[in-house]
Amino acid sequence: MKRAYYVTVCLPLVSLLVSSCSTVSNLVGKPTYDPASYGTSALIDTIQSPESNSTDAAAAAKQLAQRNLSEAEGRELMDTLLALKNWKVRVALLQTMAAKQMTYLREDLAAYAMEAPDSESAVEAAVTVVALTSDQLAAAKFAGKLLLQGTYPAQRARAARLIANTFPEYAEKLFIKALEKETSASAATLMCEYLAQKGGTASLPVLDGIANDVTRIYQTDNFLDVKTTAESVRAAAVRGAERLRGQ
Repeated sequence: MKRAYYVTVCLPLVSLLVSSCSTVSNLVGKPTYDPASYGTSALIDTIQSPESNSTDAAAAAKQLAQRNLSEAEGRELMDTLLALKNWKVRVALLQTMAAKQMTYLREDLAAYAMEAPDSESAVEAAVTVVALTSDQLAAAKFAGKLLLQGTYPAQRARAARLIANTFPEYAEKLFIKALEKETSASAATLMCEYLAQKGGTASLPVLDGIANDVTRIYQTDNFLDVKTTAESVRAAAVRGAERLRGQ
């Protein structure tokens, strides 16, 4: 049952991540040592050591996914994550936390996802939190928080797509609120497209407002694999407003 839930809820957010950035194995080169020949404590030391280059540290973090880790070691890795300077190592460590199902770190990681020092780590932290969330309502609430409060546009865009695909029962209300201040063209276009197709009368004011505010600025981006601009956002809003006006 838990595995089925992971496939249904967690994989959509994972796919949002890999659609825009490479896996850690593609991002790092060949380490200067064989990680499989290092004991667990030695791997943790390699991650923590300021003398380790990013390739060696990321390889150590990735290798830990093959080890039996205690809760104490998992919590040490959480402390290590907070101190890491390289985003590739952070992403590798977060992937290991998800793979090892460190559910006892979920709340710490949920907080970290909102404060991560870079977009890649923030997105991966979000993926990890969803992977560690066994309750669907809790996962939906977390996705909503990311959408409304996420620091990085890439994070908000992926949260919007997760909500549209996996939690449609919450989408209209969340999208109406998020569109009030969203600046990412990717996120705003997706939300306007969703409301254009599935929104009810409550969506008309926000769609009408966006369609007619020709000076509002949206950041041109392609976080969802398609280049989007302010024109993309307004065009989607126009379609939705016209549909709702015609009902």
